Amino acid sequence: MLKRITRLFISFLMILNTCAMTNVFADYKNPLDTGETNYYITYGIDGSLIDMNMPKDNLIQTDNHTVYTVVGEGNKYNYYHGIHPSTSIWRKVSSYGFSTSNTTSVGFSFTASIGGQNKSVSGSVSVANTVSSGFSFTINVDQTRYSKLAVYTDFHWKYIRADVIDNTSGNIVNTYYYTTAYTTAQEFRPIYKN
Repeated sequence: MLKRITRLFISFLMILNTCAMTNVFADYKNPLDTGETNYYITYGIDGSLIDMNMPKDNLIQTDNHTVYTVVGEGNKYNYYHGIHPSTSIWRKVSSYGFSTSNTTSVGFSFTASIGGQNKSVSGSVSVANTVSSGFSFTINVDQTRYSKLAVYTDFHWKYIRADVIDNTSGNIVNTYYYTTAYTTAQEFRPIYKN
């Protein structure tokens, strides 16, 4: 009987805690959230499609067509993406081997002036990934210290407006924006644990 009462009490506390957390976070609004979804298409170093986040319901409508307009574009140079996904833990190694035919994606996010308004531009670009053999290039590091690699790239981006148009009426039924980007240069810089 005591076990049953204890379980009921613990269940009650968990429900109460969940309700309290729901109320706390229900009123929270991220000040950086503009309410717009950031759609993107990521191309590999060789130009192949790597990843995309697009509104699929608009892409498959047979009674609609989409008109694409580049509304902003530019270049980013020496953009810091954070730590390379393959070196996320500290290691003592003499070098890291990379292949340009085996890639991974790293994200970006920045604000750009587009059409006289500040717009959030985000997506990802493709960079070389670590491999155990068949290296395209290596990055030598101090093997006596723990290291990771920071990723920097140059890339070209386009911010595109897509107007979905009803074929019968000619009216715009939906508009969304997305970003495409491709890497023009990449650099991996060693960082060391103090």
